[in-house]
Amino acid sequence: MGGEEGVLFKMLTHSEPVGVGHGFEGTDSHTVSLPSHDAVHASHSTAGSAALLAAFLGMTFAYLVYGLGLVNPDEMKKQARTVHAFLANKWGFDDLYDTLFVKPAHVVARFAAAIDKFVFDEFLHTLIRFGIIVSTWDRKFDEGVVDGFVNLVGDSTHSLGLGLRVFQTGRIRQYVTFIAVSVVTLFVLLFALYPK
Repeated sequence: MGGEEGVLFKMLTHSEPVGVGHGFEGTDSHTVSLPSHDAVHASHSTAGSAALLAAFLGMTFAYLVYGLGLVNPDEMKKQARTVHAFLANKWGFDDLYDTLFVKPAHVVARFAAAIDKFVFDEFLHTLIRFGIIVSTWDRKFDEGVVDGFVNLVGDSTHSLGLGLRVFQTGRIRQYVTFIAVSVVTLFVLLFALYPK
């Protein structure tokens, strides 16, 4: 099921761009040249053989060095210190990745954090401080003026009610006496203040 009859091969050849099955030569406006499917297939066996040869040579070298002990690895390490350091450092890919991606990402993150802290947070904190000042003033105005006026009216009404309570006894004779005294007092005042 593998090879040219396999699912992967059919998927790759089916998704091949139209017109490039026999290759594509670069022109003045297109500088990319694509090899034909036959050319790729012809080099497939060569590439596979080279990969197998490299694997076999690597296993043979490892067996000679570590299995038979023909060469001392520590001595090789001392003699090829620069090559060993380069290979032990994974060809410098980690340093390159750190320089190209990690450090710039940290710079951008610090910049974004500074913008957030000194622009957005400061703006929001200023709004909050302003809101606290307004709410404090509003509370003082509400408690001092609005509540003060309402409490003054309520206290005055309560005091007036307490003062009038002595006159409101519920006895009808007393009420009639007050009315009679009030009428007589009014007639006396009218005749005294408005003579004929």
